[in-house]
Amino acid sequence: MKRIKLSNPRSKVQKEFQISPLPAQHGAANSNKYSRLSSVADSPHREFIVGLDQQQQTIRKQEETVDMMADSMGNIRNMSENIANELDEQAVMLDEFGAEIEHADSRLDATM
Repeated sequence: MKRIKLSNPRSKVQKEFQISPLPAQHGAANSNKYSRLSSVADSPHREFIVGLDQQQQTIRKQEETVDMMADSMGNIRNMSENIANELDEQAVMLDEFGAEIEHADSRLDATM
């Protein structure tokens, strides 16, 4: 028998269902008049449970993908902050370099 746990996200209640394997062919040694009853009753629910299981797997994959994207976005944010800091430092260095060039230019004009 296969056990499947279902949970309703709204109620936080978890239910467990047992799915029995399909019975043997009619007329087999182990069959009686009630042997097909549980599988016939479960068949519409089995499709629902399998579909629900597939949906939950899809949701888990999507959540994993969203988590990976969130991590990537955090890394990109950190890199952009580092780039901004580097640009600010280089702007200061360029300003200092420009001031030194102006000073050298004025000294060159004074000697000529």
